[in-house]
Amino acid sequence: MNETALIIDNLEISWSAILIGLTIPAWFLFALAFCQKKHLAALFSFLPLGLLISFLLSRIIYWYSHQSRFENLWAAITSKELDTFAILGIIPGIVLACVIVRLLKINKDLPALFDLLSPATAFGIGFLYLTCRYHQSCLGRMVITNTDYINLPIFSKAINGQGTVEYRLAVYFIGFLCMMAIGIFTTVFYLLHQKKKGCTACVFVLLFSAAHLVLESARYDAGYFPFNGFVSIMQIAAAVSIVAVTVIFLVRAAKRKGFKIAYPILIAAELAALGVTGYLEYLVQRHGDKAVTIHFGMSLSCFLLAVFPIVLFFLGNKKKPYKITKKK
Repeated sequence: MNETALIIDNLEISWSAILIGLTIPAWFLFALAFCQKKHLAALFSFLPLGLLISFLLSRIIYWYSHQSRFENLWAAITSKELDTFAILGIIPGIVLACVIVRLLKINKDLPALFDLLSPATAFGIGFLYLTCRYHQSCLGRMVITNTDYINLPIFSKAINGQGTVEYRLAVYFIGFLCMMAIGIFTTVFYLLHQKKKGCTACVFVLLFSAAHLVLESARYDAGYFPFNGFVSIMQIAAAVSIVAVTVIFLVRAAKRKGFKIAYPILIAAELAALGVTGYLEYLVQRHGDKAVTIHFGMSLSCFLLAVFPIVLFFLGNKKKPYKITKKK
């Protein structure tokens, strides 16, 4: 599809700009639909701060990993290209905006605010992925040669270095599907466990991180540290986030229910799944021709990375059996 949607005099409006313009109010309205009265002032105060800080962090992180594209940082921040942003910057931007709202004493319940924004953020990031439909970004490593399948939405047209048209795995579309599934799960979790403050946000970060360990591995335009071209910045942040959420749920479970033999078993399984994921990432870097099989295995290991901490949460949340005592 043509990237340009409308032309008004000398002004060109792209489909990506329209999609972003629709995503922001939809994200806000979704959060507003679940917002309690005591959080309304915080939500309205958060909106401009969250947009500004997330935008800046997304551009800064993108510039850091693609410095050759820009003359300097300011050129990256002021770029008119809508694909010059990193998804990774959105979540810390939201966190910082919430912290500022808390410091201003507009709302004192910071964990509850995180929980409220998590489902909407999942859906919002999912729709932002679709902006990649209209430019040459977020395309997969896998190239399809069978023209019978090129019209499927999981493939996208790209121009290779020789100027030849080829069709690659559309990681942005898979990312969209993943974020929709995460958004639905996070919404249900929020409705069922709203009183357990901070847990919905932890589950969102856990699922987001597990999904992006695979998504970043499957795309050829991921952002890397200047000193490391093997593991992307998103993958490192995702691994750290998964470990952090696992520790939080472990400490929470231990405080509520005491020590249980299931805890070390789940932690060992989590570490094993993380090790398998790292090894599979190594394999896909060395054996790109087997990427489909390797990424399938990595998807399973990352799924387990998300499941084990959630099991920890439910173990720590399980009610003690009711005991009937006889009166003397």
